[in-house]
Amino acid sequence: MMDSNGVWFHITVNSSTGDSCTQWNLRNGSSNPKQISVGGLSTTRYTTADPPNYMAVANVQNGHCYQFSFISYSQQTSDGSLPTDDAILGSFVFGPSP
Repeated sequence: MMDSNGVWFHITVNSSTGDSCTQWNLRNGSSNPKQISVGGLSTTRYTTADPPNYMAVANVQNGHCYQFSFISYSQQTSDGSLPTDDAILGSFVFGPSP
């Protein structure tokens, strides 16, 4: 079981396109959009303010939607992990289509 200091990292790959790819899992609203690089491609990172706190990024590559989420149960943990989360995303390399 994850405690308030933990961060869950999840990657989903599916065939969504357009807004259904890039606006997924942001039902609670988003804040602090930030331009970052994932696999050498520019994309926008979004965070949510309501627990569980999400940092969500989505990108379409090779005809597939890659959705990255970092989930935590406290705002302090979420905010504190952002530099590490961005470093993980910055080092991601897209491979061949699944």
